[in-house]
Amino acid sequence: MQISQKALTFDIDAYNGIADGHAGLSICVSVPLFHILGLMMAYAYLSRGATVCLPVDYKADTLIREIGTHRISDMAAVGAIYLELADAEKFGESVAPHLRLCIIAGGMSTPVQMMRLELDYSNATFLNMYGQTEAAPLTLVSPNDMVEKRAQTVGKAIPGLDIRISDGRGNFLPEGEIGEVVARGPNLMLGYYGLPRDKQSVDEDGWLHTGDQGYFDADRYLHLSGRIKDIIIRGGENISPSEIESALNQIANIREAKVMGAPHPIYGESVEACITMRDGGVSFDEGALKTLLRSKIARFKIPSHIFLYDSFPLNVNGKLDQRTLRTNMLNRLRRLEVDEELAGGVTVFDLVVQNSRYAIVPVSGMAAELAEAVGFSQRRIRSICLAVEEMLVERITDAYSASGKIRVRFTLMPEWLRIAFSDRGAEYFIDKRRDTSMSAKMILKTVDNFHTDYPEGKPVYCMDFLYERDFSIQNFLVQSREEE
Repeated sequence: MQISQKALTFDIDAYNGIADGHAGLSICVSVPLFHILGLMMAYAYLSRGATVCLPVDYKADTLIREIGTHRISDMAAVGAIYLELADAEKFGESVAPHLRLCIIAGGMSTPVQMMRLELDYSNATFLNMYGQTEAAPLTLVSPNDMVEKRAQTVGKAIPGLDIRISDGRGNFLPEGEIGEVVARGPNLMLGYYGLPRDKQSVDEDGWLHTGDQGYFDADRYLHLSGRIKDIIIRGGENISPSEIESALNQIANIREAKVMGAPHPIYGESVEACITMRDGGVSFDEGALKTLLRSKIARFKIPSHIFLYDSFPLNVNGKLDQRTLRTNMLNRLRRLEVDEELAGGVTVFDLVVQNSRYAIVPVSGMAAELAEAVGFSQRRIRSICLAVEEMLVERITDAYSASGKIRVRFTLMPEWLRIAFSDRGAEYFIDKRRDTSMSAKMILKTVDNFHTDYPEGKPVYCMDFLYERDFSIQNFLVQSREEE
């Protein structure tokens, strides 16, 4: 990405003009200098002759030490840093008394979180800033704005910049209507280096397409409503994650919320929520949270699951690492789905074979293949195959010649592999008190549990083989899903 000195100078002049009279004599820049917020704030304060503190890392203990020791007045950071700092043990004595101006950008998405920060940082004013590396900032609230505007919007367009709301078809939308935020002005990047013209995010008319959705209110303050690509489409309904996040953040004790879509076999996507809580999850009750949400948002927007986290993963910029969080959420979702499936068993093979000795080999081969896949030893695999073969021999031999087609089903259960047989032949009794043949004795010796079910009044013979030690069928199924 190519950013000119002219564009960066325009940015810092715009900030200094709005913050003049409120900015202090020192700032702690709590984001890397390769982050546009860090670069711009360092440049802006140096141009004012102010002191710039660049901490060695962005951990709460480090920031508390720097702010408390040097009595730093201003701070620039992303939302997650401010939230973590407010929960730190020495925040009240070493941070809150000193900070007067807090610049925030890069993921502070909900008004509720902003209002909470205003209360925690009792002596500070928060300036919500919106922009991208391609053009930063685009909008900025003023220290003189009412707290409602500072909490609920990302401010007005900085002087000299034109911002509109596009409908995606070349038209601009009036106030109150949601569309893509586009911007044009002297602080736009020169372009992505080496990328063809038709791949650039600045169009032929000079408009930067941000990929963000938003709208202007009657006072020309910009409200963001989410990323275009983050929209969840559930059963044909377009759902904005930020709306659900805002509703979650209005619930007491919820510290952060992130809502994402996940693949769903029926609805296309499901709504899934991840949260952290101020009390560490002591009060977490998923059912109660869903009940509270029903009074705030439409029923079809209620998350299918709400996952509790101690903290969200952050990237090197201190921003939410959404990719890592999504991967973890999907993994937890798979485990839930596997648990639900395992309650009734996960059928792997379900086949019908003719009443013929030729059917024994393919069925035995499937049993060996599955048993090996789920971690049985070679000795145990041989015994499983022997039991399968003996059962098929019994169904095929003279006493059961009327069995007709034989159905064989391989099912993964929570603690055992089940292989079941059913047909139209005579009933076959087998237990330790009454065995009917040599085959029965061999089966009893091999199978951990043999029983007969009568789901439709007809017998189904179930052979259960306990998984061997240290094998988790849940992990096996989750990994299988990840490989698909």
